[in-house]
Amino acid sequence: MEDFSFSIQPYILLAAIEKYPHILLLHLHQIFLAVAEYGSVTLAAEKLHMTQPFVSKAIRQLEQDLGLYLFVHGKKFQITPAGRKLHQEWTSLIHHFENSVSNAHLIQKGHTEKLSIGIGQLGRSSKDDILLKNITRTLKSTGKRCCPAI
Repeated sequence: MEDFSFSIQPYILLAAIEKYPHILLLHLHQIFLAVAEYGSVTLAAEKLHMTQPFVSKAIRQLEQDLGLYLFVHGKKFQITPAGRKLHQEWTSLIHHFENSVSNAHLIQKGHTEKLSIGIGQLGRSSKDDILLKNITRTLKSTGKRCCPAI
């Protein structure tokens, strides 16, 4: 199977441009996610192959544009509850986006989604058989292929 992994692209956050048109989204979300994950501007800058001042400035600009305090700046650098929530939401959004693209590639190749329903033998009753027959009938009526093990 081919690997459809790819780097996170800035266009996944285009919806935010409508609300925050003044934000330069190019890589700001990647910078924020890296700083949040590494817990350090210096380490994030190193991993992103950017300078520490550039990453610091990008974080401050993102905070200003969003109107959020994402990190506590000072001796002890740490993510704020708002920053933690944004990190969680953006990570989830990116994960969902990447999965949807991978699934679209599979569908384009002719793969279909598969649903498996199992009922254990010990608890099997006539009600289970009726349920399986109804599921089979419903799937066949929608044109879906069904291979019940009744």
